Amino acid sequence: MVWHAFWASTIPQPVDWDPAYYLDVATNIAEGRGAVSGAVWQLAGLPETLPQPADLHWMPVPSRVLVPFVWLAGGSGASAMTVLLMAGWVPIAAQLARVLGASRAATCGAGFLAAMAGGYVRFGSTPDSIAVFGVVAGLAWLSAARGRAVHTAVWVLLAAWTRGDGFVLAPAVGLVLWGVGRWRAGMGVAGIGPLGFAIWMGRSWIVGGEAWWAARLASGRAVHIHDLQLGRVVEPTVLQRLQGVLDGFQGAVSTALLVGVVFLPFLAVAGVWMRRHHPLVKGAGVYALSVVVLTHGLAPGVAASGSIFRCGAAVFPMFCALGAVAAVRLGVLGHHHRGYPRRLVPLVLAGGFAIGSGAIGVGTWTARPGPGVDCLTQGVEDAAPVFSGRPLLVRSTCGRSSVALYRTEAPDAVKRRAQRYGIQEAWLPDTDPDPMVATRADAAALLPDWQERAPGVWVRPDTPSSTTAD
Repeated sequence: MVWHAFWASTIPQPVDWDPAYYLDVATNIAEGRGAVSGAVWQLAGLPETLPQPADLHWMPVPSRVLVPFVWLAGGSGASAMTVLLMAGWVPIAAQLARVLGASRAATCGAGFLAAMAGGYVRFGSTPDSIAVFGVVAGLAWLSAARGRAVHTAVWVLLAAWTRGDGFVLAPAVGLVLWGVGRWRAGMGVAGIGPLGFAIWMGRSWIVGGEAWWAARLASGRAVHIHDLQLGRVVEPTVLQRLQGVLDGFQGAVSTALLVGVVFLPFLAVAGVWMRRHHPLVKGAGVYALSVVVLTHGLAPGVAASGSIFRCGAAVFPMFCALGAVAAVRLGVLGHHHRGYPRRLVPLVLAGGFAIGSGAIGVGTWTARPGPGVDCLTQGVEDAAPVFSGRPLLVRSTCGRSSVALYRTEAPDAVKRRAQRYGIQEAWLPDTDPDPMVATRADAAALLPDWQERAPGVWVRPDTPSSTTAD
């Protein structure tokens, strides 16, 4: 827990869009405004007003688990909740190792690997879906392996409401129940995830109306996430979707190497072979394959923007368990063939994993040290929305409602959005690593009639001078 608390302290505010969104929704609920979001980040299916109903793109569980802690301690509370969830990976990995028939040493090793978290070390310490998805999915695997159908059903339903692709977990977990002799329960559980997803989509259609439907269609058609952001999508061909699946498998391999600090995937593969007849291993294999095919086949642009990285949390504790089983076996072989102490190889591998996890954390800290936006004016809750290329970060960091402003947009479209939402300010940074984010150099093209009243702050010509701070 101390390990994750340290990494959480290096991210005082979210620097990625997903955690920024979850924190925004949780804050709105905790402060009595309800399940709403104050940001528009993609231009397909624009809402009529702001704030708009929440959970129309992202699922509800990651924001809801934050609410009590946000109510108690604001953003710090959200970080505390995430740290607790990441700490939950440790006993889950250890229990999975026990179910897989691991020795006591391998069980302890599984918990240690899950604690270090590999490539999840810093990302998992933000209020994203990663930590909670790892816990929910891990408990689903455990419940299924122990034949507890009702508990399994609850966990797979929560998984379906944790991530948009979380419904894929249910059939794989159902296969585990089938493998332990609960075949009828397994069939029922396999259908609960897709059913839960369908129920939530029906709710979203009722709440979001035509704007939600347009945005949902765009999510499925976008070949690149930038197409979705700009609202410029066309139906991809079958070949494009197949290419997306192939790219997805390549990305999954790269993600596994990153998350596993290069060598954990190889240990996990060895562990898979050693426990290849166990229902858990079969279920995890089905999940790993199906989640790549379905996410990249159905929504290639969204999937390529980080879905596999986040989906991997569902099997990371189990792969820690399998990797620990293989590491202990290597220790035994080293002892028999070379005379090494039995624990030498496992300890060396564990130490390397810990060092690699820390190096990844430091690397991401150096690359993205703090908040992704500057609060150029001091906003208030009831102020008009502002234009920004990072609307979700502006909302979660600065408390201002925000609407997307991207490069390559037509000035007329920008003008219509400003009138629609009563936008009077635009916050434009000098530079930004994201090529989509509008900067000060783009102001003349995007906002031809606006004036720069303060560094980085553009205002509409009819805006009173009192709306911006000196």
